[in-house]
Amino acid sequence: YIKAEKLISKKSPDVIIVNANLKGELSGYETAKYLKLDYDLPFIVIQSENSFENAKWSAELNPDANLFLDQSDDDLKNKLEQALK
Repeated sequence: YIKAEKLISKKSPDVIIVNANLKGELSGYETAKYLKLDYDLPFIVIQSENSFENAKWSAELNPDANLFLDQSDDDLKNKLEQALK
């Protein structure tokens, strides 16, 4: 989380994209939760699958878009465009 926070402060991105399967000191969910609370930016979560657990925490975080790796390229593009409007 601290690395992400430093990078966001330095680069001033237009959007935050978090991998739900992130491993490390904090899980992808925990990292996403803290970043969403700390930054007023469009927020996108990338998930490997549409599982019950992922759906549960996505509902809690309410990201601007949920992207699943098994979606078609067109679906991914459309969701990204919608999230950035």
